[in-house]
Amino acid sequence: MGGQNKLRKIAVKYKESGGVPSFYVNGVYGGISPKGEIVMKFFREQIPLPESADIYVDEDGRFVKEDNKFGEEKIDVVREILVEIVLQPEHAKPFALWLQSKLEEYERLAGGR
Repeated sequence: MGGQNKLRKIAVKYKESGGVPSFYVNGVYGGISPKGEIVMKFFREQIPLPESADIYVDEDGRFVKEDNKFGEEKIDVVREILVEIVLQPEHAKPFALWLQSKLEEYERLAGGR
């Protein structure tokens, strides 16, 4: 068996600790930290919320209208940072390979959409 490396099996068990948070994200921003770590800040884009509102009701307490009050600065999109992930470069590469494999799997299942 010339040139083949002998493989050693390592059994791994996955365990979730209680209360593992789950986030819907639709973007990421980041870069390289001064210590050489990969920093990713996952965010969710959304429309801006008003800072406050005045709600008007009639004499019977039924809703009539709402005047939303936004700040003076014009904001089109808000990117809410939900979680920051920091990886050492040697851990980022397997993560990237795993993500690429999931994208390829999705494309096979989705018929190239």
